Amino acid sequence: DKKNPVIFDVGAHKGESIQRFRNLFHDAVIHSFEPDSESHAVIESRWKGVPGIVLNNAGISSQTGTLTFHRNLKSSTSGFHAINTDSLWARNRSARHNVSPEEFTSLSYDVPVITIDSYMQDHNIAHIDLLKIDTQGHEDDVFKGARNALNHGAIDIIETELIVGDAYVKSLHFHDIEALLLPYGYRFYALDKGGDLLRTPSLSFNAIYVHERLLSRNA
Repeated sequence: DKKNPVIFDVGAHKGESIQRFRNLFHDAVIHSFEPDSESHAVIESRWKGVPGIVLNNAGISSQTGTLTFHRNLKSSTSGFHAINTDSLWARNRSARHNVSPEEFTSLSYDVPVITIDSYMQDHNIAHIDLLKIDTQGHEDDVFKGARNALNHGAIDIIETELIVGDAYVKSLHFHDIEALLLPYGYRFYALDKGGDLLRTPSLSFNAIYVHERLLSRNA
């Protein structure tokens, strides 16, 4: 029911979530973060200058600086962590593009990264209603850069992707995410889909966490 909810879209890719959130919340103020210049250009072609949409060609991490971004032939799989070229996932994906797993990553280059805490301070943002994260295994670093916001309960709802399997050289599990969120009063709420590793070499889904303050209010 809130007017002008604030949404952070971390790992915006080509703007798919911007459209999804605008369909759900017509008056939302959406801050988009996409480190890849190619994908960000697609976002700008659609959303640049649109009121309530703030575009940032930068990544989000645990500290401000630069990180190496790996752009893959399937752009939605790109991120700060290299693919595991020995994985079945990498072999399947690269075969669809008629390349070897080593050739599936087309370019690696340095990009600027900032933290959620620093961005909130620099832009005088006191509260985030919804934080969406889709960063291909970099989600824990995003949370580490938002410690101040998490500690003050300044984020209501978190939608974070979790990739289970060996697709990347780094992988996260539920306990990695919960070790970072539970101490700050966030509780697991829902998954967006099911599946199992018997049918796919890499299982990805979005997990929803809600601050306990909202859960107790609606009990």
